[in-house]
Amino acid sequence: MLELINVSKTFGSSKVLKDINLQLENGKLYTFLGPSGCGKTTTLRIIAGLENSDKGSQILFNGEDITNKESSKRGIGFVFQNYALFPHLTAYENIIYGLKVQKLSKEEIAKRADDIIGISRLDEHKHKQIGQLSGGQQQRVAIARSLVLHPNILLLDEPMSNLDAELKESMLESLMDIQKSLDVTTIYVTHDQKEALLISDEIIVFNDGNISQKGTNLDIYRNPSNTFVANFIGDNNILLKSEWEDIIKQKLPFTEKFVGLRNEHIAIKEKPSSHKLQGILKRKRLYGPYASIMLEIAGKYNLEAFISGDDIETIGNIELDSFVDFYIDASKFQGLRD
Repeated sequence: MLELINVSKTFGSSKVLKDINLQLENGKLYTFLGPSGCGKTTTLRIIAGLENSDKGSQILFNGEDITNKESSKRGIGFVFQNYALFPHLTAYENIIYGLKVQKLSKEEIAKRADDIIGISRLDEHKHKQIGQLSGGQQQRVAIARSLVLHPNILLLDEPMSNLDAELKESMLESLMDIQKSLDVTTIYVTHDQKEALLISDEIIVFNDGNISQKGTNLDIYRNPSNTFVANFIGDNNILLKSEWEDIIKQKLPFTEKFVGLRNEHIAIKEKPSSHKLQGILKRKRLYGPYASIMLEIAGKYNLEAFISGDDIETIGNIELDSFVDFYIDASKFQGLRD
């Protein structure tokens, strides 16, 4: 288990990490998710030993205090955003570079390299120069170079940011397969909620140097703890509890000040146990399999809805600034802290 205890970091007069406390189980894939400047990469670099934390911070791995241990002796593999590959070496030479530094035998180097190259599906590319490889192939080489060292923990700092959308999804699938086959504890840093929701066993949401929430993908999506998480992951209509109760004419069973409702939980077609309401259609945008619409309620609330199927055709036949009946299932509301 990896444990962070009261981990803080100050740059000048700015405190970028504020007493982070976190426990990560062995063998899982975790994502540090949050906007730029929230502290996720700084936390990753502190775990790797590339950055010193403030006095009083502590990092434990399987009970051993590694807070002041040299980076090279922590058993950690790090994949950087720019991959940091050696352009004058082949893919194979890049992958075995760290093994040669460790002065392992030729037989051990060959065995480890063959194993990781097979898992990473790089067999036909291993003798190519780095400049001959695609972005996705280079990314796999960077991951293989870290994993061939048999690290206890694999850290990845936004490694997909240079890939196009289609290739990114394919590479994320590959990363998941590799991680599961090797059962290595992995921490993946991103600001992309879709990446996080796709690959993670658990997500840790950072905001302003703090952890806003830790949980499974489904739990964080369905039960965000506060308005920041609700807005950052997925799309949400957030209003004061009193305002929502004014709209649906019903008391809501929440003690929190704010209440959220996911955009996909507003429907045009009637559903069982739903409240029928009426709004003015102010916007409609088609995104292929779904459409986004904006409804004005009581002349002062704007609600965004994602609709699909027959609802798209229904909305397509309604002019802007016309009245629209829609339905809300009160069981889908989320109570949110500020």
